Amino acid sequence: MHRCPRSHGSRRDGTVAKVSALALLVLKLGGTPLAQNGTRPPRIRTSSRSQFRSGSDLEQMQPMTRTRGSIRPALILQEVCMKRSIVGALVIACAFAFAQAAQAQQPAPKEHSMTGCLKNGTEANSYTVTDVEGKGPKSIGIVSSTVNLAPHVGHKIEVTGTAVPVKDAENMKPAPPKAPHYMNLTAIKMLSTTCP
Repeated sequence: MHRCPRSHGSRRDGTVAKVSALALLVLKLGGTPLAQNGTRPPRIRTSSRSQFRSGSDLEQMQPMTRTRGSIRPALILQEVCMKRSIVGALVIACAFAFAQAAQAQQPAPKEHSMTGCLKNGTEANSYTVTDVEGKGPKSIGIVSSTVNLAPHVGHKIEVTGTAVPVKDAENMKPAPPKAPHYMNLTAIKMLSTTCP
């Protein structure tokens, strides 16, 4: 029996058919190639948590972490500055209160009386009392007076008033006549129209 030799074209057609069938099977199985035993290999699934923590998500979270970390030192610094401001205000308030209390405790200057001769000072409307009696200072520089002194120049008078510190009196502009004792007069009493 004579057999006809197979042509190469028929072999090629069979190979193409097998490849096409295999490709069609792969497409039906979802594009996953089959293993040697004809089963599909298992898929590796990643959890949503791992996907969220990977890639660009971590890059987006890092700036937030740095921002939260930098907020706390700023808040601490702000609290420290506020506390220092409060302490400073309390110190100033206490100092002011102590100063007011010290001024309140200082007794008001007491009035006293001295006797001497009233004379004009070197400046206009300035007066001095000389030849003061007693063991105290022998002259008085008149800083101010509620009584008109001009009619009593050359008279022996008794002056009543309060003492003025020497430094305060000498720093006044214009300054009263220079003397070891200074007074603000509130009253006078004429004792004689002549002075010794």
